[in-house]
Amino acid sequence: MKSVPESVSSFSSVSSIVGVDESSTLIPGLPNDVAALVLSFVPYSHHARLKSTSKSWRLFFSSKALISLRFTHQNSLSQLLCLFPQDPLIASPFLFDPQALAWCPLPPMPCNPHVYGLCNFTPISLGPHLYVIGGSLFDTRSYPMDRPSSSSSAFRFDFYTSSWETISPMLSPQG
Repeated sequence: MKSVPESVSSFSSVSSIVGVDESSTLIPGLPNDVAALVLSFVPYSHHARLKSTSKSWRLFFSSKALISLRFTHQNSLSQLLCLFPQDPLIASPFLFDPQALAWCPLPPMPCNPHVYGLCNFTPISLGPHLYVIGGSLFDTRSYPMDRPSSSSSAFRFDFYTSSWETISPMLSPQG
């Protein structure tokens, strides 16, 4: 029988990290450390649906403990593919989990009412964040409107909170 990996047992208590009180458990009959390891293998595409199972699951699937467990065991977990089928300022991007063969929509990016048609941007995944930087876009305030201009915009998606935020723009537009 395999023992619990050191990375999991090194958490003093997953309960305190996640914010679950001692009286509630993630999975009844299992210590929270073991239950957290089990739940960390659930594909990302199912997290939103499973958050409604219980308060402790909602807290766990929104916690930094989940990301650190997934990062520790990344060799045994699949990578996610992020697709932007249309202008990300209008339509939501999608995550594809090739191991689970499941699609998961992300929330729409923050929208500026004066720009549209963002394309040629660079998406970068770094830790628990997805960054979208630069690109070309059309600005309704510029002339001529049919020519795209380079963008210095930058956005960050946080997998902890499942939300986008606009971050400081790049020093020079790229796109």
